Amino acid sequence: MINGRAETNLGATVIRLIAIALISLGFGAAAQAQETNILAGVFTEAQAARGEEVYQAICAVCHGEDLNTVDDESPSLTGFTFNFSWNGKTLAEKFEIVRDTMPSGNPVVVNEQSKIDIIAYILGFNGFPAGDQELGLDLAILGQITVVPAP
Repeated sequence: MINGRAETNLGATVIRLIAIALISLGFGAAAQAQETNILAGVFTEAQAARGEEVYQAICAVCHGEDLNTVDDESPSLTGFTFNFSWNGKTLAEKFEIVRDTMPSGNPVVVNEQSKIDIIAYILGFNGFPAGDQELGLDLAILGQITVVPAP
């Protein structure tokens, strides 16, 4: 019986150690995902250029050609207002707002790909570096990219 208990305790200990190791690995992966930010170059110049075209055609009416608002109801998308409302947020949070509410009164007039392209343009306009991969529409990935202060 003593050997039976020892084996059971050893087995339980091994299982606990494996569980702790797996949990630790999971937390490590989550911590790495949270470290991703827009300074890593998360959009391309071509994507930002497409976004600028749509922005100027649709968004500039309220948010201004130079991303400085022309409408008391619409926030500027650059400078202090950008930093205040975007810093610390994930791109998923910002994308969901744009996707669900813009343009005001008729959010379905602009498709989701164009909206993520517009976000790339806004980021580029605010001095964030382009990279070699476009922003996609995957909310899980966008949720891992945090907005940090502009360079």
